[in-house]
Amino acid sequence: MDAEIKLTITGLVYNQTVVGTYGLVLSETEGNRRFSVMIGEPEAQSIALKLNGKKPPRPLTHDLIFNLLNLYGSKLEKVLIYNMVNDVFYSELHIRTADGVQVVDARTSDAVALAVRSDSPVFIRASILDIV
Repeated sequence: MDAEIKLTITGLVYNQTVVGTYGLVLSETEGNRRFSVMIGEPEAQSIALKLNGKKPPRPLTHDLIFNLLNLYGSKLEKVLIYNMVNDVFYSELHIRTADGVQVVDARTSDAVALAVRSDSPVFIRASILDIV
């Protein structure tokens, strides 16, 4: 089984070449490697608000998902970036429910936005980090 490497959100950078996109910069928690994932403006705003301790006047989509998980007694255990195809990252939500851990496919930007709300770790498969 491919090892999983824990990541830290290093920052968000406006993408000057593609309007309305940002680079979500992620780095190894224990290491020097870093990479960026291109994400849309709404997801970047959602992540930035939470990282900066700001609360929007109404719940954003990621807040809604987080609230629904809590309402039904579920918990996001981790996010795993498990693949990359044509420079697009693929992620999974590992959600603990009464029936065990359920795995749900998600866009990396949405997965990270949910992870910051639930204080859940973000991991990447070592084989993916080795090629980015």
